[in-house]
Amino acid sequence: MRKLGQKILGTILALASMSALAAPIPSTVGVGAATGTLDCAMTSDGKCIWKSSTASGYETVGSNTTTPISGASSASDVRGVAKAWGEANFDSYLPSLHAYASSNGAYVANFSALAGKAVSPGQPGVVYTGAGAGIADANVWAVQGYRYTGQTPFQLTVTGVLDSQFSSNGQQGSLGHSGFRLSIFDANAYVFDPGQNSLAYSPTFCPLMNNPSRFCSGAPQVFAHGSDSLFDTGTVSLTVGHLVNPGDEFFVGAFLDASVCCGLTADSSHTLNLAFNDFSMLESIPVPGVVPEPASVFVFMSGLALLSMRRRKAS
Repeated sequence: MRKLGQKILGTILALASMSALAAPIPSTVGVGAATGTLDCAMTSDGKCIWKSSTASGYETVGSNTTTPISGASSASDVRGVAKAWGEANFDSYLPSLHAYASSNGAYVANFSALAGKAVSPGQPGVVYTGAGAGIADANVWAVQGYRYTGQTPFQLTVTGVLDSQFSSNGQQGSLGHSGFRLSIFDANAYVFDPGQNSLAYSPTFCPLMNNPSRFCSGAPQVFAHGSDSLFDTGTVSLTVGHLVNPGDEFFVGAFLDASVCCGLTADSSHTLNLAFNDFSMLESIPVPGVVPEPASVFVFMSGLALLSMRRRKAS
């Protein structure tokens, strides 16, 4: 019975390893997340602009991880609830990302001191009303690396599909959204910072956001970039492409956020899914700053060892 159990386990591990050898192995995937809540000030054009009427301001509760399993963050207070998480997808060999934000419509922030003041010099007719509300904001991002092993140039594409549900169609607009960014960028001069949970300009975010070079000096070259958003329940997709040559190394990065105020909910936990047009000629490469998850490495190496033993016995 023990030998039978060992044989079954060996077969499972061997098959898993053979399957992994046929496509990229998600051994290193950088996943980070940041969530929080914030007060916002209402304006005469129906928007709610991020402000801080309290000493605490934006409450960020971030939990970042750099394993191929998952990274997650959550925040909850009187303003609302925000959750964000991501994980390696062993079917697409690209990360999957999720975000959820729900604001508390009963929460009221006091911005009476701003009542009647112009929001900006460029919009003299738009003023603060003095009312305020709460925002819930969820953000998650991931980076994974690849090498092209084909013998001829190939037009590689990555397609992102975002599925979101909103609590009230037609009322989102300036009060809430869910959106994502997708980039293919140079593997040189990039390091994933596992402790980075600020959404300010930083080496971790620059290629994902495709920010202007004046903010991201020394950042890797972005080969392809796209972004799209949802303001009501539905699905949106975009595709970015890059011509790869034999031996080329590159990273794919994605960023997803969901942000709402004033009692609304944006549920993007239904996933941002990514897919290659063809991953058969790709192999994984490490992302600097990302540490492989020991359990995954152990299972893979165990499968390789069993395969080797079976081959020796067969010969």
